[in-house]
Amino acid sequence: MSVTCPQSHSGPNGQEAPTPARAAVKVLRVIARLNVGGPAIHVINLTRGLDATRFDSTLVTGTENPGEGSMLDLALEQGVRPVVIPEIVGQATLKPRDLKALIALYRLMRRERPQIVHTHAAKPGVLGRVAARLAGVPVVVHTFHGHILHGYHGPRMSWLLRRMERLLAHLSDRIIAVSEQVKQDLVRYRVAPPEKICVIPLGLELDPFLDSGVHRGTLRRELGVPSDAPLVGIVGRIFPIKNHRLFLEAAALVAAKEPGARFVVVGDGTLRTGMEALARQLGIGERTIFTGWRRDLPKVYADLDVLVVSSDNEGTPVSAIEAMASGCPVVATRVGGLPDLIEDGEVGHLVAPRDAEAMAGAILGLLGDGARARRMGQSARRRVQDRYRAERLCRDIEALYTELLAPRKDSRVTGSPRPLDLALKRLFDVALATAGLVGSAPLWGLAALAIKLEDGGPVFFRQERWGQYGRRMPVLKFRTMITNANPAGVTVQATKEDPRITRVGRVLRATAFDEIPQLLNIWKGEMSFVGPRVLPINERQGREEAGDIPDEKIPGFHERLQVRPGLTGIAQIYAPRDVPRRHKFRYDLFYIRRQSFLLDLRLILLSFWITFRGAWERREGKL
Repeated sequence: MSVTCPQSHSGPNGQEAPTPARAAVKVLRVIARLNVGGPAIHVINLTRGLDATRFDSTLVTGTENPGEGSMLDLALEQGVRPVVIPEIVGQATLKPRDLKALIALYRLMRRERPQIVHTHAAKPGVLGRVAARLAGVPVVVHTFHGHILHGYHGPRMSWLLRRMERLLAHLSDRIIAVSEQVKQDLVRYRVAPPEKICVIPLGLELDPFLDSGVHRGTLRRELGVPSDAPLVGIVGRIFPIKNHRLFLEAAALVAAKEPGARFVVVGDGTLRTGMEALARQLGIGERTIFTGWRRDLPKVYADLDVLVVSSDNEGTPVSAIEAMASGCPVVATRVGGLPDLIEDGEVGHLVAPRDAEAMAGAILGLLGDGARARRMGQSARRRVQDRYRAERLCRDIEALYTELLAPRKDSRVTGSPRPLDLALKRLFDVALATAGLVGSAPLWGLAALAIKLEDGGPVFFRQERWGQYGRRMPVLKFRTMITNANPAGVTVQATKEDPRITRVGRVLRATAFDEIPQLLNIWKGEMSFVGPRVLPINERQGREEAGDIPDEKIPGFHERLQVRPGLTGIAQIYAPRDVPRRHKFRYDLFYIRRQSFLLDLRLILLSFWITFRGAWERREGKL
């Protein structure tokens, strides 16, 4: 194998001078706050651990909320001095201070000129990604450490957050999920296609936990817990999503069967006072110790017989990884990324969420069989000791950054639009569809009345059409043909002077008003205003030179499905109406290769002009 040596440059007196070192890639990492928890540890490890000869990392953070605890001291110990923007907050709601945070981030990015902006968690994902695109940052990455798409808020707010994340995904070059389950959730909620999401598990400094056995007995002596008493604990924020109520209810059931059992709650938060009161109400107040935040967690896990994770939703909980590295078996709810971490019955137990009896039963099973619990603990240690190390995390992220920074072909040729164009396109789609639905509402009644008066048939015609990536989607149109105009299961495209078209239908078609109900598909994100025509499934054209060719066999069909279908497009505007569909597909492919937000605007303006002239049904020369 040949080796190519780096070129050198001549120095003074003809001496060889070394090649100047390439400047390190600037990375700006944004997180809402360094509160006690997995995301803060994650970003500290990344900021400290990336190869400093290749990456120059800066960590940007906001401020912690009361009762959350801070890991700023850990960051400083690791040599990480974050840039603090106080206006960055972690709440899901949008407030005036968020605009200040956005401006501050934009100014910082314009000043520092990073090649990569990497955001972590929900609010920084909004502010950081928008600021990065406004500042012209070449590469934008976002990590979901879990998500707030369900379980945190009511149905309406959750729906809104899912819509927002879909839009923000267009601003991202790559999305990272910390577990396979989190990725599946993101795909299920249609945040982004699976090929845009990669799974990179958490990475932690595990050596103190792998060696935690040297601390055995320390915590029990401090808390006054007998060495032979079963000790069950939970570690983390005392916050609604963590569901400490479930832990305490299960603890009460355990205490009824194991009178000597003791329970420890490590952490703090807004619900601590309420949980202390609940422990007393359940009759386990004297057996339950609330310690607040602690930094000596290896000592905690060394003395626990079982760690419990009772959350309603999780990404990959750091407490579970740390406990497993310490050889402590885990009983956890089957939510989020926990099934990816815990193999039920091998390294711990998974139970249904919000099921105190199931959780208590799993805990009692481990407390009653010490040999099995020890075997599980050893298996758990082997499972995490390599997979969840900080060194592995840093190498994975470095590889991803290198891939994203690699020279890419001109997007105007490849058909990959800029993320900013996609985001503007979606914003425009939502705004225009909303305005169109509201503005056209009175005309819907007139159209329905006219259709009913003409023949008494149904007002709407429902079809299944091809959506993006080959998904089937229902589409409504105002009916423009006689009832039962098409054979069962087949759609026959209308031709010039088609006798099936009603008088009202000709007016609706000429103005394209029959397509107005498809604004609902645009508003839902299934369609766009501009794109390849949304094709009915199993439609016959009757105009192909070789006969009725199924759409799926026409060259270009599958390429068309890579983008959202449109209400209007280049083919609808410029192609003669009766040319074979394979020719129209060429127009569509030209659009896909050249797509941009400015091109969309131009096509929309031309479509309005054709609508104003009532020229959509012309066979030639719509313009």
